Amino acid sequence: MAWLSYSLLAFAVSLGLVLVFSGQDRIWRRIRFLAVFGLEIGGIILATFVLVTLAQLATAPGSVPRRTEGLAPTLLVYGHNSLLLLGASMLWGTCLGLGAALWLTWLRRRGAVFAWAGAILWVIQTFLLALGAQEIQFNVYNLTQISISGGYAVASPLIIFWASAVLGMRPAVYLFRRARVAIGEVSTQDHVRTAAAKGVPWSQIAMRHIVRPALPIIIDAWLVSLRLMIGSLPLVEYFFNYPGIGGLFISQAAHLSDADLVIAEVSVVAGVLLLLEALA
Repeated sequence: MAWLSYSLLAFAVSLGLVLVFSGQDRIWRRIRFLAVFGLEIGGIILATFVLVTLAQLATAPGSVPRRTEGLAPTLLVYGHNSLLLLGASMLWGTCLGLGAALWLTWLRRRGAVFAWAGAILWVIQTFLLALGAQEIQFNVYNLTQISISGGYAVASPLIIFWASAVLGMRPAVYLFRRARVAIGEVSTQDHVRTAAAKGVPWSQIAMRHIVRPALPIIIDAWLVSLRLMIGSLPLVEYFFNYPGIGGLFISQAAHLSDADLVIAEVSVVAGVLLLLEALA
């Protein structure tokens, strides 16, 4: 019943903030997101608690051994691994998507080939990309007898490489397409033509008069791509047997062997997504 108490506490704190500060516009504008966050996370905890409890009533107990460590240490270990994977995915996804957009702007090219490639990669689902990566690993092993998968259920550099390549692919495409649209819109504005007519070098025009005004849209696209990664994280970790919080959630939710862990994982991931939504 502890989770029910946490949910009621989040509701109470949020309602308290509304009752105390909603009439003070200056303060309310700054803390409004805290009240909304509390209501949302409280609702998520309550809904997850109800669903897990109902599912447990229809599930045979003892099908999977329970964890031997505490809840917090388990979440810290698996959460650290997931952060490593997300960091690697964001690094290479940002370098690929935003780097390609900036490179085409620097060269003053439309990049039709990149646009077509991005459109194709965007419609391919993440699980198909994961299956393709595993097929490459299998064929390489058959030909050379060398394993390039990186092991099983360990956070090795090779597993992080493969998983981040799959996890960051579609967000990188999204970032590239949004950045190209934003840069294209800014490049047609009058101040860009004026700078070009005055003989300003294109490198300065691109960075100062095109990329800089488009930065708010690019940053928003980056946050959306991060949310896409977090949404695909459980699937990618499960496919690659990566010891992260997403893969752990799928394995636990499939058997409901540890209700506390399932609810905690849902709450953590939902909290991160809600914070990103507030920042966007």
